[in-house]
Amino acid sequence: MADRIEKLRAMTKHRMSENSVTKNSQDSYKCQHCKDTGDIWVDTWTLRECTYCNVKKIEDIQRKVKVAQITDEFKNKTFGSFDVSDRPDAIKEAKRIAQAYAIAFEEIRGNKKNSIALMGNPGSGKTHLLAAIANNLLGKGVEVFYFPWVEGIKELTNASFEQKQEIIHRMQQCEVLFLDDLFKGRDKPTEFQFETAWAVLNYRYLNNKPILASTERSISDLLDIDEAMGSRIAEVTKDYRAVINGSREDMNYRLQ
Repeated sequence: MADRIEKLRAMTKHRMSENSVTKNSQDSYKCQHCKDTGDIWVDTWTLRECTYCNVKKIEDIQRKVKVAQITDEFKNKTFGSFDVSDRPDAIKEAKRIAQAYAIAFEEIRGNKKNSIALMGNPGSGKTHLLAAIANNLLGKGVEVFYFPWVEGIKELTNASFEQKQEIIHRMQQCEVLFLDDLFKGRDKPTEFQFETAWAVLNYRYLNNKPILASTERSISDLLDIDEAMGSRIAEVTKDYRAVINGSREDMNYRLQ
């Protein structure tokens, strides 16, 4: 036991020494209590996590933001920057649902109906709102993996078998999967596209893993592609789903 304590003390001292090399003054530490080591000695024998700072939490969040593969542009997407003052009611309702989902996430994340789908017109802000949710979750330390459907499928198509398996496994296992523009493009997805979607969506359905999905398809469209898959998406997004339909002039902010 004494040897273990001495090792811990030596490690902490070494970490503090390493930090001091890169710090020009006491003021440059994020936390003056632990000198950015994340640990504090309570007494001669007791080492505890520093409660005065959140260095470890910040580092964990930064790591999760990096692996989320969310672009720099998306990192700036927030609910506050999504102005709905002159937008149609359907878009205002989509924002309300997205905000409600972000608030309820911790409570519902383990339930069957723990996902959100924003469906309908391009340019209506679906991706912005889901990115705002993703940023909100990442800020709380929740792992989010971003998969833009068109670009992601192209990457998978050109990947080796091992790379395909690795990406699909990650999509299955991540805490929250952000599927952007699901099934965009072709009227009917290719066999490979469908098999990829089914492998991911069915796994997450069976294991109650949340999905953030934007798509120009309706639930009816998804059921036509495959009833089993479409009904799963319908079930898990039943409580948090917004359908944004209308004229392109009204809905597409890029045309304003």
